[in-house]
Amino acid sequence: MKTNKKRYKSLKKLGIAKGKAWEWANSGKSYIKAAHTFIMH
Repeated sequence: MKTNKKRYKSLKKLGIAKGKAWEWANSGKSYIKAAHTFIMH
């Protein structure tokens, strides 16, 4: 299971801005579920 810290680091590696990476990492949803929400858009 990935932790928020690990998700944050992975998103940062992909070039996501700090604020957005932290917001997405702490969403509590899996990557697939989060991709279909307003958070990603």
